[in-house]
Amino acid sequence: FTLSALFNLYDFSNDIEIIKLSENCINQILESVLSFAMPTMSSSNHHHEHHQEHHQDNVFFSVTGRGYSQHRTIGQGYDINILIYLLTGYGQKTNQCKHASSFLATSKKYLLKIPLSVLSKFQHPKLSWHIGLETKLMIKTIINDIHLKNGGLNEIVPFLWSMGGYFHPDVAHHSINYINHSGHESHSMNLWNHTNFHAIRHLRFIPHTPLLYLIKKLRKLTAGSILTDQHITLFKQPEAGLLVSTVQSHEVGCVGYQKMPWIAVFDKFPVWTGCGSPRSINGSHELISHMSLPATSQYNNIALISYHAPSRIAKLSVSSMVYAHFPINDFREAGFEVIVPLTHNTVDNHSSSSSSLLSSSSSSSSHIKWVFVRNGSSYLALGCDHLYYDARMDPPLQSLHEDCFWICIAINKTSHIGIDSFEHFQHLCREKITGNQNHNQLLVSCPSLLLNQDSFSSININQQEKEDQEEGINLKTKNDHDDNLTLVCKWHCGDSHWYPVSSNGGGGDDDDDFIV
Repeated sequence: FTLSALFNLYDFSNDIEIIKLSENCINQILESVLSFAMPTMSSSNHHHEHHQEHHQDNVFFSVTGRGYSQHRTIGQGYDINILIYLLTGYGQKTNQCKHASSFLATSKKYLLKIPLSVLSKFQHPKLSWHIGLETKLMIKTIINDIHLKNGGLNEIVPFLWSMGGYFHPDVAHHSINYINHSGHESHSMNLWNHTNFHAIRHLRFIPHTPLLYLIKKLRKLTAGSILTDQHITLFKQPEAGLLVSTVQSHEVGCVGYQKMPWIAVFDKFPVWTGCGSPRSINGSHELISHMSLPATSQYNNIALISYHAPSRIAKLSVSSMVYAHFPINDFREAGFEVIVPLTHNTVDNHSSSSSSLLSSSSSSSSHIKWVFVRNGSSYLALGCDHLYYDARMDPPLQSLHEDCFWICIAINKTSHIGIDSFEHFQHLCREKITGNQNHNQLLVSCPSLLLNQDSFSSININQQEKEDQEEGINLKTKNDHDDNLTLVCKWHCGDSHWYPVSSNGGGGDDDDDFIV
């Protein structure tokens, strides 16, 4: 909807400044879309011929602040796929367009001069970016905006809500005043009676000051919807069908509502973890789809995800089971090789070989269990310190404990010198990776062979500069790729909430460790 509105301004405004600003916003949105868009090879059967027609298609999966389960499991058939097709040529021709794709398709003014900086993001995406100001500063900026403050709460609060503020402790005062005054204006309904506020309508009977105090104390329930001050990291190899992305925020441990804090893509299939089943409240579809936001840390092709048991209040009526979406059946139907961990009651007769299953049952000293998938020279591994697999369960991959960590690694053998085979990749993950999680950090020891080689080289080049800038931090490496890296995911546990801190800190016990 934002993109459609921007195209309206760009195409029909007579104000040069508005045209320029709207164009800049359009470019930024399309750059982000193409950064996450993935090309894929699709096949279509012809009943009257003896062959299949192959054509390039696209899928779209991304970390997100507000989304539904269908968008995390199916990456095709949406308006955004048509948008990607119009920009890249990857996709299926269609006679049907919705708002965003139709606004792009009819914007001759924009189509005639799409910047190369936008189109290049499909193959060479942005690797990291920061969305929005720090929460308090963003709120201050909105409240003091000269175009908004003259309109009072009616103008300011919708902008605070659009950034996910709602009942965030720093926004609640404005939201409650706005709702309380909503019924006093002509041609305006009392928002406490609106469907979206039905579940909390009894809050209107609590005096203002005690209500604000309650909201502050229940921060884990009220702060997780915020959409500003989010740090995104992206690894993408479109030619290999690999993508891994995480978003690091300040809401670790809070109810995540509709957020997707990390995702991986293997060919055209998504891989991610969740906490709790999607839950609707009074007709608000999937109001809660992530019960507790994890801490995340990513270095290029390796992502760390650390979950902590949600607060008791948040668990009263919602499941907080941590599980993985790893579409084993879809992978197998596509002809990919899948290796799953063997448990004492696993029911699975689809493995390509019993020896592969038996070998996957061996666990390292850190008790991390793994599931793997291979398509040609592209490999993806997902491990968890409490992973349990049973094909009869739904979902079949779950963590036995709410406090758990996950590791996702995506590689293409051709870009990883030293990775000899899929079996070698499995061996490195099972036997060489260890992890230790405590109350405020996750440390994972990982062979440097598994880190994308280009990023490893760039680290070595800038190593001395980093050591000089970061006092007291040991960042040694060797050219020998047999060394282990120590990957760090840190967060701070305060009285009311968790939030991540810089992952650069403290040397390991081994001087040869590399702290990311």
